[in-house]
Amino acid sequence: MTTIEINDEELEVDDDEHDICPQCAGSGEGQFDGSICHACHGSGVERDDSRREDYEADRADQINDERKLAGEWE
Repeated sequence: MTTIEINDEELEVDDDEHDICPQCAGSGEGQFDGSICHACHGSGVERDDSRREDYEADRADQINDERKLAGEWE
């Protein structure tokens, strides 16, 4: 178990499941004062984007279905 601090709150994460973000070294902080890390969105834990393409394809299908129902295109 590793304890990380995010927004003054301590969280425990399993070392086996999560890796420390390589961009911010687990701090969650961005390059500039007051910004958050672009890679982990401030969590300090490396994100798994392996399913991102599936999500984007499903979202595009949903938008297309909504447009069809609204009569915007056939």
